[in-house]
Amino acid sequence: MNRWTEVVLRLLRHQRTRVVVSFAGLIIASKIATYGWGAKLLGAALFIMILWEMSSEWRGYLPAFRRTLFRRMMRIMKALRPLRKLPPEVPVLYGAVMMYMIVRIALASQHWLSPLPSTYETAVIGLAISVGALSHTHSILARVARWSWSKVLGKALYAVATAACVAIGTADATRMTRLLAHADAKYFPSFLGLLSSWYVVLDFVRCIAVFLFACGLILLLINLPSLFLRFARNYVRFLPNTGTNRLFLLWRRMRFGRSTDPALAQGKYIRDVVELFTPLALLILASLVINAPDWIMKAQPTGMILDQTLLAMEYTADGGCPNVLGNLPTVHLDGDFVSVATVVNGRLSTTRQTCHIVQQPKS
Repeated sequence: MNRWTEVVLRLLRHQRTRVVVSFAGLIIASKIATYGWGAKLLGAALFIMILWEMSSEWRGYLPAFRRTLFRRMMRIMKALRPLRKLPPEVPVLYGAVMMYMIVRIALASQHWLSPLPSTYETAVIGLAISVGALSHTHSILARVARWSWSKVLGKALYAVATAACVAIGTADATRMTRLLAHADAKYFPSFLGLLSSWYVVLDFVRCIAVFLFACGLILLLINLPSLFLRFARNYVRFLPNTGTNRLFLLWRRMRFGRSTDPALAQGKYIRDVVELFTPLALLILASLVINAPDWIMKAQPTGMILDQTLLAMEYTADGGCPNVLGNLPTVHLDGDFVSVATVVNGRLSTTRQTCHIVQQPKS
């Protein structure tokens, strides 16, 4: 077979042989093209030849692209190396939480404790993890703030977040005012301004939570490769140790350089806990904070406070509408209409009535 292949290749090196083969190929193609399936086959063959030539040329650029991508990744990871330093309270808090959870699981397995933690235990553990995650994040952001470009980015994000919070807060306040008073919000300017300020604060807190969520997601994506490689290196036996060790050492060298934190390099548990707890705690904490404004505004005490504030700031019993029985507090609307307020079971109830103003005769 190899001998026949060499003979064919030797013949194709001659120009006359290539011309004859090309001419014969054109004659055969012209005959095949007369059939429907033949035209489709020739078109597919032509596209495959073009694609093959382009892919061959494209593969020639891949080595240089891989080298450039690797160098840029190394530069980025080298720039991020100062962020690996941990505040001392972070591994202490996480380690204490993990040891407590291990002891509690062991006691619960012996039926000495309830399998489910109490509300107090959950609150204390959540508070400890949240403090550790926020402390770790503050340490990272404090180092990022030293970079020159971070100040410009921070100011831009602050301006965009402020503009968005003001716009969204004003819209939410207008909607809530209409729901409470059943009238256009323009007739309640004082209450609308106060409620807009409150909504802006809530939306700004939500923007901070979104930023923390993004930070947690980025940390999780950065830490997942090392966690997976370390797990595969220590516990997964069917993977080749040589390849896993090489990948693990390469990723560790890219992240930490030649030296790493001695406190984390000596152990194999606290390091994993730190790399896993901080991003997960940020994601959970940010999700709770993002939903907190909705929970606050839907709570019954909040509704009662808003009702009383609207009644005290906007409605006045001025006696200007004699047809309104009981001299109830009112707000004048367009034309001869007024919004009449009454309190039923501690909640504000408004109705729209016509105001017949009695003009006093001039003396």
